[in-house]
Amino acid sequence: MRKTFLSLLIISLLLAMAAPLITLWNHPLSPVLLHIHSHWLMPIACLVLPMGACWRGLDPYAAFFLPLVFYILAYIWLRLPLPPLVWLLSFFLSVLGAVIGQEARKRKTE
Repeated sequence: MRKTFLSLLIISLLLAMAAPLITLWNHPLSPVLLHIHSHWLMPIACLVLPMGACWRGLDPYAAFFLPLVFYILAYIWLRLPLPPLVWLLSFFLSVLGAVIGQEARKRKTE
């Protein structure tokens, strides 16, 4: 489980750090890429990453908050406002992903 937690931690951190790297890139496509990252990539990652971690045996309470926390911290670090209601959607998707992963693990072991 330690390996699962560390992989979830590293993948969440790398995905969240893509936002500052996109803004530092200073390209005309940067606003579009930042929009795709914040409105599509991170909510999907908040669903898929906890689901996979819980399916591998990690506790849902340990799995659901990491992608969300790094997502919010990246925007705080950039001093940008969080996308409206996307972080709330990401929170619910993260909890949903953790519950789905836990149920999939229970059904796999039965």
